[in-house]
Amino acid sequence: MSDDMNNEQAPQLTLAELAHYAEQGFVVRQGVFEPQECEAFRSAAQRVESQMLGLADSAEDSNRYEDYRLDGNRFVDVEHVTVQFEHGANARQLRVVEPVNDVEPVFDKLIDDARLCGPMKQLVPSERLGLWTAKLNFKHPRIG
Repeated sequence: MSDDMNNEQAPQLTLAELAHYAEQGFVVRQGVFEPQECEAFRSAAQRVESQMLGLADSAEDSNRYEDYRLDGNRFVDVEHVTVQFEHGANARQLRVVEPVNDVEPVFDKLIDDARLCGPMKQLVPSERLGLWTAKLNFKHPRIG
């Protein structure tokens, strides 16, 4: 992965992509990230999962973090980061980590990446973008 993804030229949406967005409400772009970047994201997601599982496990043994249930589903607040487990009474797999950008620098860099921000600026009537949330959703095989 390049050291500074933010300095790359902002790719523009094509007229066809803009029309598709206007009609369908989404655009799918292929090849935005290089294969080595995708591998770095995958590795970062695995690091987040391992780290957050370890911290969540320590919540069960102490009152260091808040471990609670909403609608029967387990959540753990690790300081200001919320970890949600898959649904089910004894689920051990993570479902969501939010905000992930505070846990893993690889994801924090994506917030200002021109390859994401450039097209978004074409879709909203503002030069400045604001982050609403930075959530990592996990999808494990045969779960959820």
